[in-house]
Amino acid sequence: MYVVALPYPPGGESTVEVLAGALRLSRLEAKARIQASASSPAVIARFADRTAAEACSRRLADDGLPNFVVARGDIESEAARLAVATFAFEPEGLSARGTSTGDVIPYASVRLLLRASRLISETTTEIVRERKLSLGRAILTGGLVMTRTEKRKRQLTRGEPESLLYVYSAGHRPLYFAQLTLDYRGLGGRLAPNAAENFVRLWDALRERCPHAIRNDLLTSRTFQAALLGPALSPETHLDLAITLLRRDLAA
Repeated sequence: MYVVALPYPPGGESTVEVLAGALRLSRLEAKARIQASASSPAVIARFADRTAAEACSRRLADDGLPNFVVARGDIESEAARLAVATFAFEPEGLSARGTSTGDVIPYASVRLLLRASRLISETTTEIVRERKLSLGRAILTGGLVMTRTEKRKRQLTRGEPESLLYVYSAGHRPLYFAQLTLDYRGLGGRLAPNAAENFVRLWDALRERCPHAIRNDLLTSRTFQAALLGPALSPETHLDLAITLLRRDLAA
């Protein structure tokens, strides 16, 4: 996948006309995509191959609309991050450990604290029993039994929100904290009874220790995620692309 994105900040009203003409959008659709780039770079088109994406990019640039192309290989992946399982606030820095490796990040080296959220979908199957009119039973029983019980399976999908935190620092792998799987004992005396409150306290503790770092929580809003990615890309599937675009604007 290749996407064409608008940089931040967006252009003026003429930008809407250029985008609508180049991508064959209505003015309303074009304006919505321009507005999405009012806070960060935003996706305006996606393509299956590089040639088509670069052709679109050149066409927009020729019409005076700055843009850039993001290839799949440019998108930050989970493999590039250290998924943190346990942590501790040491005098020399943040000690973070995953399942097999760890790192100590000096507080002064932290450049960006980025918060996000996602929906974790869980599908369950339940048995539903329904009583339906049965003419056969009614005839056999002389009207004493009028119904029969039927069973059927029904699948239910529920989405549970989860907070995420990404820590970017000079000379170290990015750190990745997930609310529902993190061991919070590193908070010490700040430990709260539930994960949601503990995650907020982790965020606050890092803000205190890294006051120089850029802090951004725009990706905690699903509305913002959807606006940044556009109507064709799901936040559940393409959150890493949203993170990549936002980091490009924050230059971290």
